[in-house]
Amino acid sequence: MSPPAAPNPSHFNFAEMGLDHGTPLTFYRDTEVRVEIVDDRRVKLVSVPDSRYSGLICDGQPRSLTNILKFLGPIHGNVSNPTRRWLVEDGRLLKQLYDETYGPRR
Repeated sequence: MSPPAAPNPSHFNFAEMGLDHGTPLTFYRDTEVRVEIVDDRRVKLVSVPDSRYSGLICDGQPRSLTNILKFLGPIHGNVSNPTRRWLVEDGRLLKQLYDETYGPRR
C-alpha cells in the first residue's frame, strides 16, 4: 500500500481548520503585525508598525498570508509555507492546526 498523498497547498481553508471569519492571527516574529480572517482563504491586515515594513499598509483589502509575507520576507526570511509564521489566539502555530486538519506536509 502506498503512503497517503501529501496535502495540496491549494486545499488550505481556515473554516476547515476550525477558524472563523474575524479570528485574529499574529505574526510569530513581531506580535505588532496582526491579521484577521475575512474568508476561508484570505485575511486582512489590521495592525502593522509602519516604520519597519514599507509598502505594507492596513487598507482592509483581503490578501493571502503569502502575499503579506512577501512584504515581511525581506526582514524575516523565506515566505514559503506561511502556516509556520502565524500564531492563533491560543498561541499555537497555524501550522499545527493545518497538520491536525490535513496531515503534515511532506
